[in-house]
Amino acid sequence: MTVELKASRYARYRRLLDIAERAEANNMWDNPVMTTPGTWAGDGTANATLTKQYRPATRLTDYSLLGGKPAMGLDGDANALTLQQVTLGATGGNLGSNVGKQSYATVVEFMTDAKIIDFPMFYGQVPRILVNDQYLSKSLPTNGGAGNPTYMHLDLTSSSAKPGNNRIRLEINNGAQFYGFNIGAAFSAWQPPQDDIVRGAFFVDSIGVGVGTAGSLYLNAFSQIAAKRLGWRSCQQIGIGGTGYQAPSTYWKFIDHISDLSLASIDILVVAGGVNDGSSGEQAAVLAFLQAARALLPNVPIVVLGSFGGSTGPSATVLAVEAAISAAVTQLADPDCFFQPVSTATSPWLNTANAAGYINGTPHPNEAGHDHYGYRTAIAVRTALQSALA
Repeated sequence: MTVELKASRYARYRRLLDIAERAEANNMWDNPVMTTPGTWAGDGTANATLTKQYRPATRLTDYSLLGGKPAMGLDGDANALTLQQVTLGATGGNLGSNVGKQSYATVVEFMTDAKIIDFPMFYGQVPRILVNDQYLSKSLPTNGGAGNPTYMHLDLTSSSAKPGNNRIRLEINNGAQFYGFNIGAAFSAWQPPQDDIVRGAFFVDSIGVGVGTAGSLYLNAFSQIAAKRLGWRSCQQIGIGGTGYQAPSTYWKFIDHISDLSLASIDILVVAGGVNDGSSGEQAAVLAFLQAARALLPNVPIVVLGSFGGSTGPSATVLAVEAAISAAVTQLADPDCFFQPVSTATSPWLNTANAAGYINGTPHPNEAGHDHYGYRTAIAVRTALQSALA
């Protein structure tokens, strides 16, 4: 039995590291956008020639649903799919009306041999789209239609997409609903292969969900960027602003919503907090959280990041908080839990030279800062995985 357990642990880490190392050279975020993207535009009219419908209410198994817990009808529309990432409490949330459920950035993927696809988009909520892991554009398109629903039309006929089957990825921002798609009667769609899917999760505060990006574009959060650079097709942002291991947000501390770790399957967890905390009592709070997380996620690798600095680099408080986080991981003595320094790293993520270019005047990074954090986080996670196999 011991040999079997060791073999299983090795295989788990080997898979995660192999995918992460491949992604270092080839990943969705750093790949160039499509040279000839075709057209992706909206109006208020469906293409009447696309008669085969793939609605989530009846064709759910034809998609990969990534980054949260799938739910139908949270806004009272039985045809609408959303993916819950975090629980906010009795009220609040952007999934439904005061149901306490929140989503920041989630993904739907499917394979198809169709080159022309219609997507009904209620309320003008338009996703970002990739074809075979290349963005058409990293910017969110502007919905050109006034109807409700409006329709987004994807036409790859004259694009650089490959002939035959293509993998379509919709990145959905800020709780937008998914209503499926329409294709021509002669074509089909089906679920992509599942063996390459890593389901990662980030337990975070507002920084990890993307506050600081232009228009709070949660799709550009450092957590989402790091996930892509690690080869994770799924990234669950379990985050609430203003919170931490100790800090009472509008809703809860980390441990108060730890049940969100059970919303969706998780292969690896990254925890990034402390920026809203003080050092007094921090070690005990971090230890209690990690013990509770381990109880919910037996055998899942947990990578614990130190505390982020501010607009002038790490303060004395940040350094003390990071030391407490490190001490808690040491005290936990869990071979599958890894501390990775941020502000006390040999090369701190922020310093007096670079902080002004990455921070928008608060602890929140700007677009460049999220990209920088995503880069450093990917390195930190790969380092943790490598240490597990050393």
